[in-house]
Amino acid sequence: EQLDLQEQVTVGEKAHQTYVGQTIGLTQGDVLTVEDLVEAALLWSANDAAVALGEYLAETPELFSFMMNYKAWALGAYRSRFVNPNGYSAPLQYSTAYDLALIGRAAMQNPFIRNTVCKRNAKITWLNRKKTKEIANTNQLLELYPYANGIKTGTTSAAGGCLVGSAIHGDR
Repeated sequence: EQLDLQEQVTVGEKAHQTYVGQTIGLTQGDVLTVEDLVEAALLWSANDAAVALGEYLAETPELFSFMMNYKAWALGAYRSRFVNPNGYSAPLQYSTAYDLALIGRAAMQNPFIRNTVCKRNAKITWLNRKKTKEIANTNQLLELYPYANGIKTGTTSAAGGCLVGSAIHGDR
């Protein structure tokens, strides 16, 4: 919401140090567009991409998490607390299915998000070196259910496999 999709993000130290869960292998100093980092975070669940965006927008992942909490509260997601930009398990970080449904519904109002989460794959391009990466959407519901159009999977050791799903059939 606060960045231009073609804005160039230089990956910072915290994103470079993100090795948990899925990553796209970002290193400090890499340059990618906001669009590519958001696609990596949404489709591939790239934790390092989420941290890179948080670090770029708010200077620290912790401050970005504060912004996430503010937005969640504004949407009515009162039973969620985020302490990192990528949703990876951390003490005192939690949410509910209801809150994630509220957040997902709001996210689907954004045309870029809506058009991204239904993609089967995307190509991520580094701007500062000759590197690209093909990523696939981790949401298998898109393959299994013909009306599915998103939204996001997540897997952590604490929560297990999770899905915020969306589908459209006719006018429903």
